[in-house]
Amino acid sequence: MRQTQYLILAIAILGCVFSGCTDTKKNEKKPVGSSAQHDDHGHDHHDHVHGPKGGEIVKVADAGMVVECVAKYGQNLVIFYFYNEDGKTPHEIKADKIVGTYKKGEVQTVEIPAVYSGDAGESNRFEIENEDFALARKTTGVKIEFEADGKKQTVEIPKDPHG
Repeated sequence: MRQTQYLILAIAILGCVFSGCTDTKKNEKKPVGSSAQHDDHGHDHHDHVHGPKGGEIVKVADAGMVVECVAKYGQNLVIFYFYNEDGKTPHEIKADKIVGTYKKGEVQTVEIPAVYSGDAGESNRFEIENEDFALARKTTGVKIEFEADGKKQTVEIPKDPHG
């Protein structure tokens, strides 16, 4: 099943590369969680949505929030922003860190520290500067684990569709 999903994703990415996919309707808002449809050239192949910081948005199942993943590969920096379901309003998490996992041979685990912007030990931003983690984000995808509202969450961040 998972192989079929990766095959479909690979075909979609190739279609985008070979068709010169551009969105001429830049001011049109796309709802969070829906696919980005390009009506101007008649196909629907993107299953990712961009957040306020320009990163990919991934829904956190049954948690009323989304995660935006921003990667700055030249700096080996990966940043995770948490928002309410609207994809705009920051969703603070009470945690000093979240946990990231990725494959480099075997599964590797890293701690991703919080960047505090307010008080009460809550943050909606977590970032890590790590070459292996950044490369995994770009090429194979990563997972993050955290606790929100008393419930453990695991979110799969797929490989960067623009990587």
